[in-house]
Amino acid sequence: VKNVYLNETTADNSAEISILKKIWNQTAPLFKPPLLKNSAILFYLLLSAFSTSTGFTMWVPTMTNEFFTDDESHHGRTFCEVASQSATTGSVNDTEIEDCSNSIQNGALYATMVYSGVSTMLMITLSFIVGVVGKKIITLAVFVMSFTAGTLLLFVKVPMLSIALFFMFLYVAQVLGNINTYLVELNPTHLRSMATCLSVVVARGSGFFSVQIIARLLGEYCTPMMSGYIVLVMSGFVVATFLPSESQLKIISQGEPNRTVDVESPKD
Repeated sequence: VKNVYLNETTADNSAEISILKKIWNQTAPLFKPPLLKNSAILFYLLLSAFSTSTGFTMWVPTMTNEFFTDDESHHGRTFCEVASQSATTGSVNDTEIEDCSNSIQNGALYATMVYSGVSTMLMITLSFIVGVVGKKIITLAVFVMSFTAGTLLLFVKVPMLSIALFFMFLYVAQVLGNINTYLVELNPTHLRSMATCLSVVVARGSGFFSVQIIARLLGEYCTPMMSGYIVLVMSGFVVATFLPSESQLKIISQGEPNRTVDVESPKD
């Protein structure tokens, strides 16, 4: 035998396929049937959760600081009335400002630390009980908790209770772990990395734009703005009802080999 000819194709790592084309081949299948429905549900849940959580978290020190000032002007006022005052303080003409050396009150610092600590403990707790309760039920419960806290926040006039409800409203971000798990379980192996990367883009991108919206509307339109975010969270709950149950996830995982064949990246 002098020569052997193998009928095989070489790995196509040449410059014929651009980086953008490779990215497209990993992204496009996520937004085509049969993956389109699940992708739309999961990315919308991320958008609704992180537009609310990340958007307002940026303003937590500013909003809570006003509740710990010595003038007690926050007593008998709703959260939005106090938050609007904190947002408009110092926005008048410089000649009218008497003191522009405002500082964060100790109480506001401690409250923010509690907010972060409880968020961490809640995330750890949910990670332990998710196997027993189920991802869908926990996701729905988080949205209900956030929606309820946000609704009460519009009417409560007790300072410490307002702060507690505000923090609970922002804990809607606790759905992140479940959503990323869904993205892994509902997508073929070769698309999972891109799906989780896109989840970060959606979460952080929506949070960035939300921060700008809140900055524009907090001072004069706090109540309508808060109402809009509450509706957004409620819509997230409605969409979350379409998530597959644990039994459905088991069926999907058992059919992974066939699903991987059916959902292929676009041909070059």
